[in-house]
Amino acid sequence: MVHTARLSFLSPPAPQLPSFQTLLIQGDYPASSPIHLCLSHLSSNPRGSKSRPILITTNSKSKLTKSLVDLNDGWLATNAGRGMTADLLSRIQILCAQPRTSAIQKVAS
Repeated sequence: MVHTARLSFLSPPAPQLPSFQTLLIQGDYPASSPIHLCLSHLSSNPRGSKSRPILITTNSKSKLTKSLVDLNDGWLATNAGRGMTADLLSRIQILCAQPRTSAIQKVAS
């Protein structure tokens, strides 16, 4: 299945990713990039579709938090508490440590 939703991993306005079947993002990107990718994916899937939450895994909550604070993403700072963005953010779960496959399956079920 080819993913054709308009996805981006940078804050709006940003270039969008081309259609893809699988995706590997590698390189130096802002700490908020995983959040922006989740937001763009969730905004392309209406709430009524009963889509599951999106999971972001990190091996260090403190490093992720520090990176996000240091970055101070202006778009997130301005929009995180507003209507649709706040709703979409509530559907993103951040799991700390590197969970085993069984743990991910349990959370996703």
